[in-house]
Amino acid sequence: MTEREFYISIIPDLAELIVELRDLCQEEREQIKEEMLNNCKIRPQAYRMIEKLWIVIDSQLKEKSTV
Repeated sequence: MTEREFYISIIPDLAELIVELRDLCQEEREQIKEEMLNNCKIRPQAYRMIEKLWIVIDSQLKEKSTV
């Protein structure tokens, strides 16, 4: 499975996560983000993937807060 195929396969889960995160305060979101990143520090490829996911998550959360 390519990286692109993997990202496409997790879109429903990512969308659900974004919906759940919208109900949390910024501090709680940051805590979840840090925990996710810290859990992947020993695996560089997973860490880079989680960083990319959080770029998408953060942009969606910012977009929703401005609407």
